[in-house]
Amino acid sequence: MSYLVNKQLLKTRLSLTALLIFLSILLLLIASFSLARFGYHYSEADAFVFTRRIIGILDENTLTPSVAYVNGYGYPALAVFLIKVTGLSLVAFQRYGGALLAVVMVLPAFILYRELTLSRRAALLATLILVLQPELLFPILRGTHEKFTRTLMILSLFLFVRSLRRRSKASLFGGIVIAFYLVAYAQITFNSFFADSYLIAVALAMFLVGVALRLNLESPNVSDKNLLHRLNYILISLLVLTFLFIFYLYAPARDQIFQLRFIADRLAALFLDVEASDHVNPYLTVTNTWESLPTYVGVSAATWLLLITSGLIWLHQTSRHLRQRRAFRARSQMLLWAFYGAFAAIGAISIIVDISGALASNLQVRAFPAFAILAAPVLAIWLLDQASGRGRSARLVRTGLWVALGLMTLFSTWKAANEPLVSNKWTFYEPAEVQAIDWADNNLVENRSLWISIDERLVVRLDEAARLDDRRIELDTHNPEPLTRDSLISETIRTRAARLNLPLPIGGDSLMTYDNGQAQIYHFRPRTPYQP
Repeated sequence: MSYLVNKQLLKTRLSLTALLIFLSILLLLIASFSLARFGYHYSEADAFVFTRRIIGILDENTLTPSVAYVNGYGYPALAVFLIKVTGLSLVAFQRYGGALLAVVMVLPAFILYRELTLSRRAALLATLILVLQPELLFPILRGTHEKFTRTLMILSLFLFVRSLRRRSKASLFGGIVIAFYLVAYAQITFNSFFADSYLIAVALAMFLVGVALRLNLESPNVSDKNLLHRLNYILISLLVLTFLFIFYLYAPARDQIFQLRFIADRLAALFLDVEASDHVNPYLTVTNTWESLPTYVGVSAATWLLLITSGLIWLHQTSRHLRQRRAFRARSQMLLWAFYGAFAAIGAISIIVDISGALASNLQVRAFPAFAILAAPVLAIWLLDQASGRGRSARLVRTGLWVALGLMTLFSTWKAANEPLVSNKWTFYEPAEVQAIDWADNNLVENRSLWISIDERLVVRLDEAARLDDRRIELDTHNPEPLTRDSLISETIRTRAARLNLPLPIGGDSLMTYDNGQAQIYHFRPRTPYQP
């Protein structure tokens, strides 16, 4: 009998391992597609910002170089370590490692969801739903801190929930507590403002837990009168860690806070994952970024489904618990309910801040991924409940779920990769374009200005390779300056200008001064003896 039990347990573990490997391979395939789609000629604005910060640490041998990342040294320091260990070039690490290392999120997400849902099936489904969220895929596939920041947040939540179990062994409990604070500090070093937002989520979740305890909604089997006191200790400890890092341990983070003029701006930057910026309403730029509004809705289907469905489920659960005074079946269920409400509240506040224009427009790339981490298990539990059984409705739910997951994989990959068929924000370049710019740098008069693109696409590529500072010529983008007399024109530039209905900055009688077959440089014909 014991042999049969052990055999079944081994079979279950092997099946679980195979499914986790499948999820990891799926994420690696999505990452590989985002690179190979453009022949590995891919560059992205935020990634080159971190490339500069990494160069600063390499050149100055300090965690606070003159071009330090103001929100934390974690990612640049880790990148320097991995570059030294692997022998990869900085550009190769940022391009390939930035995408492929996203796989580190899979296993931590699974163990968190297993802790919250108390179900392997729900944990696997929640992990799959999470990695198919385009608003999460886009930031974690870039050469930035986000894949590690989100993973550390997931680990922190896991250790947080595990530490609130009844303590069985003092040594095990002590190890979990120490690991929690180490992970929490690492999360702060990667991005102190993301960590601040997490801190506020913990405070809001504590408030909701307090409401649940006051209404006697915790299961009597796990009731703990000291729960709120323990939560208070955790919150105060995290607050002290964050305060010490920002105001004493990492000067660039403190300096950015002091640069904000208004107290409201400082508080919002501290707690809502935002930075000061000019007023741009992000919800009015959808049709500029995507081929059409229906296209945007299609590629964002996973986002909207998760947002709306999980919200309705949470509201229904809240209504049931408050009206019927029905207790949660387990403490983990209560904590999932509380953290979902907390991150949803932060997301709602971020929307208001976005629309007001007071600070940066960053809901999709900052607030939503954190919310999605808690929304995925809420939706997964509900889907499994609906799909269980042998009735016709259960079969329809199972069929619809697999179809939806297949479509989500396709559309989310397109959105995360900024697929040119649907996106107007192109993030690839042609080697011929770089070759033409090199020719202009070697042959045009020094300090002459060359227009190269309608946005920062090629500037990012050149800066990624750390080649801008040595240029003899000035590079012009967007609307050309009045004194710019030379323009780079390629098939990519022509096609994108036609897509956006923008004119090219060349006249009908402009002189072609360079042509490599795929990219040309044109010079405006002089109209007076004083024009070059």
